[in-house]
Amino acid sequence: MLNPIKLVGLGILLLPLITFASDDCQLRTQTPGGWGAPANGNNPGVYRDANFESAFPEGLTVGCEENQLVLTSAQAVEDYLPCGGQPTPLDESYEDPGCIGNVFSGHIVALTLSVGFDNNDPDFGESNTFLADAIIGSGNFEGWTVGEFLSLANDVFGGCNDNYSASQISSTLADINESNVDGDGNNGFLLCDEGCIDEIPPVVEECPEDAQYSCADEWSVSAPVFSDDSSFDVIEIVEEISEGCTTTFIYTWTATDVCGNESTCETTIQVTDDEAPTIEGLPEDLTIECDDLLPEFNISASDNCSGVSLTVEDVFIPGDCPSTGTIEYTVVATDDCGNEANASFTITIEDYTSPELIGVPDNITLNCGDPLPEPPMVDVIDSCDPNVEVVFSEEINEVDGDACTLVLPLNEYYDEDWALILPDFAPGYEFYHLVSGSWIDNGDGTASIEASFVSVDNPNGGWNATVDLYNGLDWDAWSNQDFPTNYKDDFNLAGDEYLNWIYYLISDASYMEGWGDFEGSYFNLSHAPSGGYYGYQVGIAANNVNENYGSGGWFDYEGIFIDSSTGFNGDLDGSGDFAFEHLCCDSPSATWTWTATDCAGNSVSESTTIIYSGNNPDGLVAGVSPCLGDMGGNGVVDNGDFLILLSEYGRTGEYISDLNSDGSVDTIDVLDFISRLGTTCE
Repeated sequence: MLNPIKLVGLGILLLPLITFASDDCQLRTQTPGGWGAPANGNNPGVYRDANFESAFPEGLTVGCEENQLVLTSAQAVEDYLPCGGQPTPLDESYEDPGCIGNVFSGHIVALTLSVGFDNNDPDFGESNTFLADAIIGSGNFEGWTVGEFLSLANDVFGGCNDNYSASQISSTLADINESNVDGDGNNGFLLCDEGCIDEIPPVVEECPEDAQYSCADEWSVSAPVFSDDSSFDVIEIVEEISEGCTTTFIYTWTATDVCGNESTCETTIQVTDDEAPTIEGLPEDLTIECDDLLPEFNISASDNCSGVSLTVEDVFIPGDCPSTGTIEYTVVATDDCGNEANASFTITIEDYTSPELIGVPDNITLNCGDPLPEPPMVDVIDSCDPNVEVVFSEEINEVDGDACTLVLPLNEYYDEDWALILPDFAPGYEFYHLVSGSWIDNGDGTASIEASFVSVDNPNGGWNATVDLYNGLDWDAWSNQDFPTNYKDDFNLAGDEYLNWIYYLISDASYMEGWGDFEGSYFNLSHAPSGGYYGYQVGIAANNVNENYGSGGWFDYEGIFIDSSTGFNGDLDGSGDFAFEHLCCDSPSATWTWTATDCAGNSVSESTTIIYSGNNPDGLVAGVSPCLGDMGGNGVVDNGDFLILLSEYGRTGEYISDLNSDGSVDTIDVLDFISRLGTTCE
């Protein structure tokens, strides 16, 4: 009877022409129950006890390196076999455990005993073929030797191979153990080899075709297909030959069957370097300014077949303006086989920053009537263009608004003349004289006040105020708003002049800062009353203390007050009032403008505005010191010195020297007098 066999290698299963004999194949196997029987008479237990130590001097081990079952003696075997239960792989190792309820273990121990005894005892079975060399004649493992199958069974049992099920392996183990029980007859499941009578080599069914590839390609070689009447092995040999930029791979496969017959398949693969290198790190096109540093580049090249060289060259193309232009970079990568990759990028150098003017003066404030000064020379620098010129222009501007000097208003309604009153302060801190002040009417409904005040009671302390005004309206607009409004005329001084006044609101950005003993004090100012019933009034008698042209209005304050002379330091809030006379100048302002434009069209323009802060009173002699001193040379400062000072300003005794009526002529009187003349005493 002919039986199919397992083919070893790559091939097709055919009916073999190798002959096996079963008449003389008197092998010996034993069931688990036989090997586990107690010794009696001439049964398998007697043979087990007599031969176990010589066949298994180190004990019997089944399984693999993951998990093992070890039986160290014939008695351990008797205690263990037979062993039933579900066939499963080991999940731990055991030594002489007694049955663990696993039929798989019983059958693999039984076959291991049979193979071991057969190898150790020539008289164990009658066949000249070792049990381990016998061939499985049918089933899932047809063509395998018992030794090959037992090796696989140990891997599966120990958990080192999960490609086969425990049931599949255990079933074949049982078929082997039951095929030649006690050596009495062969049921044909195991076959013995009589020798080769096959002279026909394996047939090459398919051999891969020769091919050529680029070294950048992904390639592989398919396996050849052989067929034979018996099993065979295939050996692959690869020879690599490099010549220049081509590498040749010669694949040789030799199929040898069990009888030594051979067939050969050969395939040649040529791999050629015909791919260009890859350029890496190439920058994007970039635009920079002429005074910027050129960026650093990190350009590289790689090739998947051979070495590569890299060159970077640049060419500068000038632009229309100095220091501008374009740098064109060319990148070339060449591999050892002459394949070349090219790339390029561009850096554009532009001038997009305006020139810088040097020497433009700050805005200038002049006394009314002073001549305009000569404009200064202004220089220019430009990071790209060295040839930029400065163009100067002068514009005389008629006065849209007023530029006025503020002076202390005299009044006959209070015990003190004042320009600032803080009635919510403690006694001694309420009244303040004006040291200096200026008024700017911007002509657009806004105006500003800069003023310095000194305390009537403490000549070493006072305030510097910055007041921003907005929403300037005439009486028609002021009196016809959506909320009630009025004007302030406490002493009936205005008559119908209120119809000509301008009414403002005090901005919340206004503030006062202390100086001298009050240094560190700071008040935020806001309009009062908050509902806007009264405005900050500007016009004849608008200061609400006399009939002269001036301004005045209420405000609220909130902040911190410090008096270093008394040690007071605390938060305060309340209301106050400003009152000023205005000495205004109608001299026109001027605007100086310097403009510079570079070659690229970037332009800068800066201006200086010259304004007039007030007028000089009649008789004021330029250069005369406004400060009171021992002008009479009698060793003391007295009323006589004050009269001399008055005369230098074209004034006479119509002015009372003790202006604040404190019984002495002192610094406070001088400051009052000087403030009324629109200047300061330094």
